[in-house]
Amino acid sequence: IMQSDVTEGEGQFIGTTRNLDSTIDFNGKKFTFYKDSKGSTGTETQAFHTEKNNSITLKNGTLDIANPTDETGQFKMLIQNYSKLTLDNMILDGSHLFDASPYPYTMSNNNATVNIKNSTIIAKAGGAAFDVYYYNNGGYTTQADVTLDNSNIQGNIEIGGDGNFDGTQATLTMTGANTINGNITNAGIVNINTTDDATSTITGRINNTG
Repeated sequence: IMQSDVTEGEGQFIGTTRNLDSTIDFNGKKFTFYKDSKGSTGTETQAFHTEKNNSITLKNGTLDIANPTDETGQFKMLIQNYSKLTLDNMILDGSHLFDASPYPYTMSNNNATVNIKNSTIIAKAGGAAFDVYYYNNGGYTTQADVTLDNSNIQGNIEIGGDGNFDGTQATLTMTGANTINGNITNAGIVNINTTDDATSTITGRINNTG
C-alpha cells in the first residue's frame, strides 16, 4: 500500500484477501499517480482500487494523477472502491483523468459504507464526481451507502444499482454543511439532514429516476 511519505507512484490495488484495517495520513502532502493503472481484469483503468473485506481511512492530503502522456497509466478513475472507506480532510482531484465511456468518474462506490468528511471531490470537466451504485451484478451484495459531512463536491453525483436493485440499496446522506456544484441523478435514496447553522447547498438539480 502507498506510503504517506512518498509523493508520487504507481496505481494501487488492495484485494479481498488483505483484510486491512489501515489509516494513511498524508500529512498535508499530495500523492500523484503517474503510471501502471490498476483494476479488475479488463478494467485496469484506475489509480486506487480497493476490494471488500478492507477498512481504509485516507486523511490530510490530496490525490491526483499526472498530466496524461503516452508513458503514464491511462487512468479513467481515481478511486474504485468496494471497501469500507473514510475520507477525512482529503482532496480527490480528477481533473486529469482520461476520457471514458460514458465519461470518467473521480470516484465510484459500489459496496459497503463510505464516509466523506471535510473533503473535496473534483470531477473532470464533463465527468462525474462520484457514484453510489449497488453493484449486485458484479457479485457485491452489501448495499452502497455514502455520507457527506461538511464536504465540497465539484461535479455530478449518480445514485443507482443493478441486479435485484429495488431503490433501497443505494443511499446518499448529507449531514453538516455541504456544497454540491452539480446535479444528483437519483434512483436510490437521498437523505439531507441539516440544522439552521449547517445547510447543504446544491447548485444543480436532484433528478429522481427511480
